[in-house]
This record gives sequence, structure tokens and C-alpha cells, in this order.
Amino acid sequence: MELDTCNSLLGVIIGASILLVKDLLLSRNQRALEIIKLHEKDKMDAYKHLLKYARGLTVITWPDNNSVYADFIQNCRKEFSKLVEFYPYYSENIMKVLDRIENLYNITIIDADWITPPRESIEKELPELARRLYQQVIDDFRKWTFHK
Repeated sequence: MELDTCNSLLGVIIGASILLVKDLLLSRNQRALEIIKLHEKDKMDAYKHLLKYARGLTVITWPDNNSVYADFIQNCRKEFSKLVEFYPYYSENIMKVLDRIENLYNITIIDADWITPPRESIEKELPELARRLYQQVIDDFRKWTFHK
């Protein structure tokens, strides 16, 4: 009789342990899934901001705009800093373009005697950078699974 009680008790303990391990594993997987969902949401928000910025640069660089330089400076003052918090979400190619845009902006705020004035560099380089940035954002969107 005592052996049956021991076996029953052992069976209950093993059964409860299996359920506990199962619940712990499910809970862990659920947490991991929630973290992935949050990351994907943040990444989507990052790319929404970036797309808005890229489209703004495209508008600034339209051929009939006579104030590309001034509009670029104003745009960077207002919008560029908002992109910095999202850098970890952007692809390497996007970060390269953003780094070059930031460098162009930085030369506008440095007081120096330039061999080539910043205005010329910006008006020459910015249209291509804006095009590349916009195209890279679109290319990254296409790589995401919901577009397949």
C-alpha cells in the first residue's frame, strides 16, 4: 500500500512538473513573439518617418526649385534629427546615404573658407542622394515578407 502511495505521489509530481515546464516554455515563446512584434512595429514606424523625409528631399530638389540650399537647411533642422533615433532599424545602404546627407548639412553650419562653397556641393549632390534614399526605402519595403 505504501508503495502505491509513493508511486501515485511520484506520478503527480512528474505530471505537475511536465505541465510547469510546458507553461514556462509557452510563456517564454510568447514573450519572444511580443518582442519581435514590437521590433517590427518600431521598424515600420522608422521607415514611415524615413519615407516622409525622403519624399520631402525629392520635392526640395525639383529642377524648378530656386532655393534648394535654403530649403535643405530648413528641412534638416526640422526633420533630420527625428531620424537619428531610428538608425538601428535602417539598412546599411540607407545609413550610408543618411550619413552623406548629414555631412552636407554639417558643412552648412561650419564657419570656414571653403574652396567649393557648400551651396554648390549641396545643389550638385542632393538630387542624386534624394533619389537614392527614396529608391532604397522602396527597395527595403519590397524585401519585407508582406510584399511577397
